[in-house]
Amino acid sequence: MNIRKIEIVLKAAESGSVSKTAEVLFLSQPAVSENISSVEKELGIKIFRRNNHGIELTDDGEIFASYARNILYNARLMESISDKRKKSSVTLHSPQVSVLYDCFVRFCERQADADYLRLTHVTRNYQLAEAEQELLAGTCDIAIANSTPSVYQAMAEKLDLRGIYSSLLISLPLYFFVSRDHPIVRNGFSREAMRESCCIHDVDPSDISLYATPELTELISWDRMIRVDKRDARLQLVADGVGYEIGFPLSDEDMDQYHLTALPTPCGDYSLICLCRKSRMSDPYVRDLLQDILAVYDQTIPGPV
Repeated sequence: MNIRKIEIVLKAAESGSVSKTAEVLFLSQPAVSENISSVEKELGIKIFRRNNHGIELTDDGEIFASYARNILYNARLMESISDKRKKSSVTLHSPQVSVLYDCFVRFCERQADADYLRLTHVTRNYQLAEAEQELLAGTCDIAIANSTPSVYQAMAEKLDLRGIYSSLLISLPLYFFVSRDHPIVRNGFSREAMRESCCIHDVDPSDISLYATPELTELISWDRMIRVDKRDARLQLVADGVGYEIGFPLSDEDMDQYHLTALPTPCGDYSLICLCRKSRMSDPYVRDLLQDILAVYDQTIPGPV
């Protein structure tokens, strides 16, 4: 099958529109439609169906697209094989979690003598859908995304169809922390009290929904939110009665040091999901880093994909 045809079909899948695809690729709309029809005829499947906004992938189309992305990625690798600087690279995208950073540091130390190996670690909070887009675009090889268990459960099969390996690394309950002499402790937790208090967090308000339930995000007083990167500083503000923090379980030592109380809230669970392009899992460098990450969470890398 012609690589150019595959590129046209994938671009149509991304844009959801024949006209937009034609505009981006500088083709006529009939030319785009003809290429799509040609691929469908060659494979004997229907790749797209029409909707109110344009076109969308069918179930067979989803499977085709996952294989097609891998084909295009490998084709680009073959094109760059003569450029030694591009011969090997590993890129990890993850939130600022210390154990993930430590994994990357150990990986870099092991590969210090490797020839023509480019290593990149980008720290950022990702939703599952955003991490998926980064992987499919070839921006990274491994991505760690924030999610809730229900969102991941709903997306797991779709990720697999699109050629992305995924694994739940960890799920932790989120708690509502306040000082022990806070009015909420005396009067009992209520949604009204939460709306009237100030939320202290390290995440930008627009990113809270990355891992919090819709009910929780609705309760947070956005206009009174304070963003502080260092958790010690956040906990001190909570201890001083400035507001509350939503976060992971704290040690008894921290609870006592900052004189805090943890209250049950509709926070749900916070999950970290590891994702990796299946087409890259045959690369020994990618597998090495992926194994390191999974091992931290008592998991093993899957067999050949």
